[in-house]
Amino acid sequence: MVIKTQVQFTEQHLLELPTSSHEWITITDNELILRRRALWLSLTDLEESNNLSSVTVHIPKANVFHIENLRVLMDQSREGRIA
Repeated sequence: MVIKTQVQFTEQHLLELPTSSHEWITITDNELILRRRALWLSLTDLEESNNLSSVTVHIPKANVFHIENLRVLMDQSREGRIA
C-alpha cells in the first residue's frame, strides 16, 4: 500500500487526512466522524530517520483502523502490551 497524501504521525497511528484541516473530523453529541482513513503501526521499534522531508513506512493492509482492530488495540493496551 502506498499513500501519497498529507499524513499526521502520532506515536502509533497514521492518519490519511483531507487537504483542508476543516474537513478532518466532525464531532457531535451522537457521532465522531474521521474523514478518509486511519491506519496503525507501532513506530516504537523503527530506526530514527535523519530525513526531514519524508519517511517511507510499510503498513500491512490488516492495520486499517476499524472496530475489530480498535478492540484488539484496546485489549493490548489494557494488558500492557502496548503503551
